[in-house]
Amino acid sequence: MEKERHLAAKKGYPDPVHETFEATSSMYHQSLFYLLDLLKGSKKMGFIMVASHNEQTIKKAIGRMHELGLNPKEGNVFFGQVYGMCDYISAVLGQNGYLVYKSIPFGSIDATLPYLHRRAMENKAVVGSTRRDREIARKALIQRFQEKILPVRMHKSDTTHPQK
Repeated sequence: MEKERHLAAKKGYPDPVHETFEATSSMYHQSLFYLLDLLKGSKKMGFIMVASHNEQTIKKAIGRMHELGLNPKEGNVFFGQVYGMCDYISAVLGQNGYLVYKSIPFGSIDATLPYLHRRAMENKAVVGSTRRDREIARKALIQRFQEKILPVRMHKSDTTHPQK
């Protein structure tokens, strides 16, 4: 983001980066709602990718889709996150019928690391979300282990003692 600011200052352009997270989110939401409104008016307009790791943004997008009567299964609205970031959001969206894409950066370390660094800088909450992802994955693994591998638990009233 500092590169963009430096380049803008050098070329005499306005600062392309919003001063606060709230200002960035507000502009993103305004743009998103504008596009969803256009999509409602003409479903032939195209497609919208809601590319966000922000839970509030996802909730706002879903809420607006419901307000406008946009069916997630029609295939005009997609949600996307970087693979490995906020996977719990992607899983919940997919389980509820929303179309989800996971972006997988591909290329040299020199090309992909700055990209991933920027994504993390843009959304500092990602660090917290990876902890949440791990906790959700851990709980899911434990549940699957208990359901599939451990023998069925018996209730106290069901227990019998083998006879000798």
